[in-house]
Amino acid sequence: MSSNYPLGVTGNEYEIAGPDTETEAQIECSTCEETTEFMVYTFGHEKWADCQTCGYRMEEEEDELP
Repeated sequence: MSSNYPLGVTGNEYEIAGPDTETEAQIECSTCEETTEFMVYTFGHEKWADCQTCGYRMEEEEDELP
């Protein structure tokens, strides 16, 4: 089967496929120092959240991540 992707590209990459899930959550931001809106994303076995106010990225290792 032929594809329009370059060699080595499957189409399952985050840049092409996007996140598996996308949800909103109210989380305490360590940069803004207040509870603010975060977008929580998952892709494969990874999970992270981005603050909608300042852009701070919270990684899945942090306890506050839902």
